[in-house]
Amino acid sequence: FFRLLTMGVGDSPPDRFMCPITQEVMVDPVMDREGHNFERDAIEVWLRNHGECPLGRERMDVASLFANRALKEEIEEWRVRTGNPAPAR
Repeated sequence: FFRLLTMGVGDSPPDRFMCPITQEVMVDPVMDREGHNFERDAIEVWLRNHGECPLGRERMDVASLFANRALKEEIEEWRVRTGNPAPAR
């Protein structure tokens, strides 16, 4: 946590901010029942095509996902501190 508070402009984002599907910093992170986080749009497309978690390979559907508001707030705070704006949607 301390490292996050002391990060400066241009620092790389923490790994937990990265979507394992897109390899980009998440904007709207959601979590599955196993605790994996994904960018909402990316995991919804993945599940329509595959029907299973891309990490654990367990059966999964969109209804089993829930917003990770704490992670979203952390990412937004990091973006403000480091001057890394969210991409336009």
